[in-house]
Amino acid sequence: HFNSNLAHSDIDQSLRNRLIRAHELRYIIAMKTTNIAIYKFLDIDGAEIPKLAKKWKSFCELHEIKGFMLITPEGINLNFAGSDEAISSFLEEFQKDPRFKEIEIKKSFSEEKPFGKLKIRQKSHIIPFSTNERPADTPAPAITPKELKKEIEENPNLVILDVRNAYETDAGKFKNSKT
Repeated sequence: HFNSNLAHSDIDQSLRNRLIRAHELRYIIAMKTTNIAIYKFLDIDGAEIPKLAKKWKSFCELHEIKGFMLITPEGINLNFAGSDEAISSFLEEFQKDPRFKEIEIKKSFSEEKPFGKLKIRQKSHIIPFSTNERPADTPAPAITPKELKKEIEENPNLVILDVRNAYETDAGKFKNSKT
């Protein structure tokens, strides 16, 4: 499996990025399909959603990208699969929108496309809540690695549920975590 965890402090960032991309490309050649997952609570004007849905549907059909996208006034959720070239083109175009420029993208690779078709959905919510609270206004609290380490050491009953995929866990696993 591809592992982008190069821990050499003497390698400058540019060289590190080129080495990671070279390893990634070898992995892509063997695996054939690039998969991406994006999930982000952010404000999207409801009037803009049909335009975005049409734009991304046309783009994905043209580039033979399969998967699903959910676009709502409170954010976006997508899982796409395609050739590395198609997915790279999608991300380049997608991130031209300033709202999506700094968005976290989870990437993995597979031998086959995990999706048989393309679905672009427009809804009023990513996750329906029984309140009027907007998820973008109330993010979950963050915890630093030091705080997590301390919590693990001080709380023997703590259960960590690791829901990362195999590609991500190749970089390492949490001791005693549940998968």
